[in-house]
Amino acid sequence: MRELFKKDIFIKIASVLFAILLWLTVLNKSNPFITSTPIRVRIEYRNESTLAEKGLVLMNRDSLRSYVEIFVRGRQEDISRINEGDFTVIADFSKVNSENDTILELEEVVHDLKNVYVYDMNPKYVNIEIEKIKKKSFPVELVSNITLKENYRIIKESVEPQIIEIEDVGSKIDAIGSVRVLVDIKDMDKNTVMKKECVIYNKEGKEIPSLSKKYSVDVSIEVAKEVPIVVPVTGRPAPDYVEGTIKITPEKALITGPADRLAKIGELKTETVDIQNISKNLSVSK
Repeated sequence: MRELFKKDIFIKIASVLFAILLWLTVLNKSNPFITSTPIRVRIEYRNESTLAEKGLVLMNRDSLRSYVEIFVRGRQEDISRINEGDFTVIADFSKVNSENDTILELEEVVHDLKNVYVYDMNPKYVNIEIEKIKKKSFPVELVSNITLKENYRIIKESVEPQIIEIEDVGSKIDAIGSVRVLVDIKDMDKNTVMKKECVIYNKEGKEIPSLSKKYSVDVSIEVAKEVPIVVPVTGRPAPDYVEGTIKITPEKALITGPADRLAKIGELKTETVDIQNISKNLSVSK
């Protein structure tokens, strides 16, 4: 009786194992365990703002890789239902510590799928170009192309501030050759104050457009009108003497004031000099 019971147990266990094996065989034929074809997954870039906190800037943002390819394994039925939106690949810029970092490793693929696992990703990193933010001070050069109305002269040109501090990536700062402010005025006849944008040039004299027009200064130009000095004379020299040449030093003067008043002034007169009955050269200060 005991031998019969043992034999019956063996048969039952063998039957269960056979059934499991048969089930696995059928399952592997109808819903086999497979590897997917490459799945394109968009890279999600995070924490780029941490670069600025470290005095760094990303130079190749526009050319960063957008996708990676992943490979997953699972049952055919499960694999057939997945799409690229089921997966997330993260690139975390907080891991970048200096301008010497040239690659950013991608984190593990995140997903909520059951019975599916990721076994490979290509590539496993993205190439990055990082530069250090740099500051440097430069003098501002005033370049003027000014035409003046007749008899007007420039007496003073100035910019404020005379020195500006430029902040940008190191390669751009190191390339700067000069900072200029360009002023173009025609028929100028009055004092002028204006705000002008600076134009920044490299060491070869070519403009750096990405830096130009980011900085501005106040430009002040003062003018004066040059007019002759005239000496009024009264009286007549002594008998047998004639009035000779009158010489004045200086012969002209620069005068300043409101433009409407300057426009009306054609000459300056000294106090009148009396030459009544003089018989010798006369020198006076007026």
